[in-house]
Amino acid sequence: MTRLETIQKKLKRLAKLDSRYEIFGADDHKYKFEPKLTEKEAEAFESKYELQLPEEYRQYLLHVGNGGAGPFYGLMALEDSDDNVIVPAEPFPFEEPLYFSDVYEEVDAITANMPEDEAEETGERIFDEYFEMASSGISYLSHEGCGMYSVLVVKGAEAGNVWFLDLMNETGAFPILDPETDEPFSFFDWFEYWLDNAIAHFEDGSEELSSYADLIDGGVFGIDEDDD
Repeated sequence: MTRLETIQKKLKRLAKLDSRYEIFGADDHKYKFEPKLTEKEAEAFESKYELQLPEEYRQYLLHVGNGGAGPFYGLMALEDSDDNVIVPAEPFPFEEPLYFSDVYEEVDAITANMPEDEAEETGERIFDEYFEMASSGISYLSHEGCGMYSVLVVKGAEAGNVWFLDLMNETGAFPILDPETDEPFSFFDWFEYWLDNAIAHFEDGSEELSSYADLIDGGVFGIDEDDD
């Protein structure tokens, strides 16, 4: 059985377990799928933005659905950014977490001796630049609520890896890492982790995954940066 077939099997299992849509967001997608992406449509997207879709994600779009059942409010369609800025043609520039607390410190250092109006304008420009960088080379995967998203890097050094993006709350951008291996989550890793957690919630009574923020290290979500 392929990994994709395993995920499809687990989706069916979860849909039966969650017939009342108790899992967060399930009432939105109801375990249904949007129409599959065609090969022609996938190629058109890749040509338009001069990139190659990560293979796991591409196979899911082609063989399961271009949106629908999935983590939290469901898998978003390929070019759906939920009205957020998105610049797929530009490479995602980050390989390490982006903390907006660091950006605030940068702004304070640069604008320390500027007049108030100039400092405000400069600060806004710097933040706009970081927002644009964090919106580059990604495809939105899922809205987790409160302006937080899982996104897949589709262009750049991190292509194929899933990141957690919280720009609305000016928190930052963070790679989602496997809590057991500390390795980056691929699309299948990201999807199956949610599936396994949701299934275990019904079968073992374990706590439901509330957000991929739960996996983010570094002090910004209640985890001390100095902790191992």
